[in-house]
Amino acid sequence: MQARKRAESLQNIPVSGNVVSQQEINDFGGIVDDLQLGEYLVGVTVDEEGNAEYFIRGAGTGRNPQAASATNQLRNGAEVAGGFGGRAFERMDNFDVRQVEVYRGAQGSLYGRNAVGGVINTVNNEPDEKFMYRLVNSYDFHREEVRGDYILNQPITDTLYFRGGFSFENEEKGVFYNDFLDEPFSTTNFWGARVSLKGLHDGWDWMAMIDYGESGFSSYLSTRRASIDSSFTTCTGAVDVDGNPLPAQCQLPNGQNNPFLQGFDTPGYYFEHTFNALVRANFDLPFATLTSITNVRDRIYEFGFDQDLTFVGGRTGLMSAQCGVMSVATMMCARDDATETFMVSQEFRLVSPAENRIQWLVGTDARYLTNPTFTDNYGFIETPMSDTTNNTTWDVTQDQVAFGVYGSVGFDLLERLNVAFALRGSVERVSVLSIIRDSETLGSGPGPDLVIDDATWYHNVSPSATLTYDFDDFLVFASWAQAFRSGGYNRIYGDATLNMITFEVDPSFDEELANSYELGIKGETPFSGVFGEGNFRWAVNAYYVTYNGALRNVSIVFDDPEADPMDPDASDFAIGGLINGGDAYVQGIEADLGGAFRDPFDLGGRITWQGGVTYAESKYTSGLLEGRELDFVNPWTYQANITYRRSLPFFENTGLGLFFNTNFKYEIDTDNTRADDRQGTDTRKRWNARLGVEGENWGHGWQLQTFWNNVFDVDYERSRANFGTAELFNTFESRSSVGVRLSITGGDDY
Repeated sequence: MQARKRAESLQNIPVSGNVVSQQEINDFGGIVDDLQLGEYLVGVTVDEEGNAEYFIRGAGTGRNPQAASATNQLRNGAEVAGGFGGRAFERMDNFDVRQVEVYRGAQGSLYGRNAVGGVINTVNNEPDEKFMYRLVNSYDFHREEVRGDYILNQPITDTLYFRGGFSFENEEKGVFYNDFLDEPFSTTNFWGARVSLKGLHDGWDWMAMIDYGESGFSSYLSTRRASIDSSFTTCTGAVDVDGNPLPAQCQLPNGQNNPFLQGFDTPGYYFEHTFNALVRANFDLPFATLTSITNVRDRIYEFGFDQDLTFVGGRTGLMSAQCGVMSVATMMCARDDATETFMVSQEFRLVSPAENRIQWLVGTDARYLTNPTFTDNYGFIETPMSDTTNNTTWDVTQDQVAFGVYGSVGFDLLERLNVAFALRGSVERVSVLSIIRDSETLGSGPGPDLVIDDATWYHNVSPSATLTYDFDDFLVFASWAQAFRSGGYNRIYGDATLNMITFEVDPSFDEELANSYELGIKGETPFSGVFGEGNFRWAVNAYYVTYNGALRNVSIVFDDPEADPMDPDASDFAIGGLINGGDAYVQGIEADLGGAFRDPFDLGGRITWQGGVTYAESKYTSGLLEGRELDFVNPWTYQANITYRRSLPFFENTGLGLFFNTNFKYEIDTDNTRADDRQGTDTRKRWNARLGVEGENWGHGWQLQTFWNNVFDVDYERSRANFGTAELFNTFESRSSVGVRLSITGGDDY
């Protein structure tokens, strides 16, 4: 892995993390979405409430579409996160992957801005000297989903290699259904393609990789709310999807607490287009290796959705005061968004030879990002006496220019005692032009635009230090590191209320700073017993992180008396934003475990496994939320991936093999307390299984498997604030589904 920007074995370096290998990814059938990626990474929580995002050690709990992620995402070593909704990988990022690496803890000294919780690096397969092709086709019976991945690696000459691939998915049924329009929600259609070249020369080499992907669906589900258990709310005057009157007390949505049956009259849509181009070159110098990494990325989102979360005449699920009368929706309230994120990054670094007694590296990087976003809110109720402006357009462009210089040095104080230091200086300019327009035609009529046109320079120095002692059978280390999450701008300024206290919010928010302290021990132990013979790989880390100026979500209300001189308290605009909510800490223990053993229970074959257990607790120590826990911090998580392979019983001499794989991840008590005390706790449980036969016959390697996703059909319930008298939750877990998958690999190795 590249945790210290040089190729090293994770088990031999003082870094907390884990790696998902290519073999494991192939056994899974590939990684196709953000939630799935989180199932295989120890200590990483993934949330898809709005925009998908990764959380490590409590970093990143304050977020909105314009905010930076607190977990830096790299693809082949180049930063790809940023911009509206850009806090998770896209589909083509995880196509034809060699491995996925996660480095937990503050990594600011080498990786710069936004590596507060850690770094996730997806490494794609590069062209090589061997002819190879691979085909993967699968069908999910429940979703009626067809998916295919096709990869070709072909040497052109002795020093020039080609690798390319194509991927597609066509989903007909999906998981969620729109009862009102009688059609499924969010059935994915996707295609993407990649070409890459690699050249070898005397003293230097290069690699270029270009890909493009499109995905989308014509019926977009923006929320998955339902009543908890037997909780009811007022439904007087509302009807169900068939027009039948609902009882005075009913459940959400549509009179029943089934999150998989929603009813919207605005179908919505979602389309995403991503282009990525990477060029990397390595030069052998007499004293070091010089590496250059250039990356260009362009990502476009277009989506629209129903804002009242129901249909005209139905029980409203949100914004009842603006979309209906009392509990009944009388208007079609909707929203359209279009956004593009364009970024260019460049990095140069010099890395000392691996055999040097003193290990060092120096580097510099730069990134330019521009992100225009346009949002149109329409269909809300207008009245001559209305105080609230709801039909608005938000025209926001945010630009970022960032530069960094970094370096590290490590050397042996004693034969087994190593000390390492790293330091990074960062400069970042963030600018915004935000224009919020009032499109109301009644009441006071269109008011003046709310305009924010500003720019801020941020300067940061991020140091780190590590002390490592290498025993014969294990490694012990202690480390300290700092990191920062970029500051920026809200789309609005005004007043906000938090914990029953109203305060003024500025247009900008400051950086979020992290101080991380860690103790770790890791090793590998051979064993022999009833489980067979093999090795046990382990790593245990205890950490304590303080966050200064932790970012927090709030709803900001802008009051402009000029918009309505008759009512100086008129609320013209209300939009979510961020504040620096105070200081906080997160502390915990992480255990990464794994290994392999042969002939378990005298059954023959081999078992490989990796997993982990984490514990964490958090708290705000100052500010309006003092004493509360941070969002998205799991007190407990359990995760494992286990694979068993052996020759097929009764066919031992045919080259056929039996394959079984299962993976699970439990995230317990995700949010003990959030901003609203009425919200309860959350638990996510996911367990998948795969069973099949495989072999190497007729010049090919192949595997035919059945897969069973969400074996125990467990819903992931994220608690939400009460709506009326009903307690609500969002479900993010797909229902149990079964399918078949066939993969065929051929080429020089078969």
